[in-house]
Amino acid sequence: RLGFGYDNVRDDYKVLAFKNGWNCMQNLTPTITLCSNKVYVYSSKLNLWKDIGDFPFQQATMFPDPMDGILANGALHWVGGQNFIFAFDLCSDKFRSMLCPFWEDRFLPQLCILNGVLCLLSDYDFGNQRFADIFLMEDYGVHESCWSKLGSIRIPFGKWITPIALSKNKKQVVLQISKATLVLYDLETNSFNDVAMSGAASSLDSPISLTSCVCVGSLASLFWQA
Repeated sequence: RLGFGYDNVRDDYKVLAFKNGWNCMQNLTPTITLCSNKVYVYSSKLNLWKDIGDFPFQQATMFPDPMDGILANGALHWVGGQNFIFAFDLCSDKFRSMLCPFWEDRFLPQLCILNGVLCLLSDYDFGNQRFADIFLMEDYGVHESCWSKLGSIRIPFGKWITPIALSKNKKQVVLQISKATLVLYDLETNSFNDVAMSGAASSLDSPISLTSCVCVGSLASLFWQA
């Protein structure tokens, strides 16, 4: 598997590659395990691959999707277990481990980026409903205490969610539902609300389809006033 990011010390774009990648385990769990321990880094500035040695976390397991590294604070991140994240620093070319919130009887956490900040989702079942706790690492560090809980999200039955953007008051979050629709979730009332988009109709019964929207690429942060 691969990771891509920018080394701001050397003004260099780098690609991180694991030899032979990650192989799925032949059982009922959706985790995968590392079968090869060689790691390579490609430098676009030098136009060469460098062998940086063995992967240091042989106990790591991950979900198959996503498997490419999540880029934040100059490092690539992967979930390595229930309470374990491993990161690769693009400036030092070194790995480090990071702790994350952990509870029994929960699914493996998921990583993403929310408004430029490393974000962790921890799913769990409560009765007949599934929820996801959202944590942000606004004060970046390696300790579990660096994570702050943003709130909990009620997940629609049979769906999965990806946070897209967070309001400035941190009370509402735009969610992508099963890679198909966009909705606005109120963290205080635990309810879905209309998505306010100029020139586009929206309702809870008919959320905005991604296929009907045009996304213009931008380097601006996805913040809005709420």
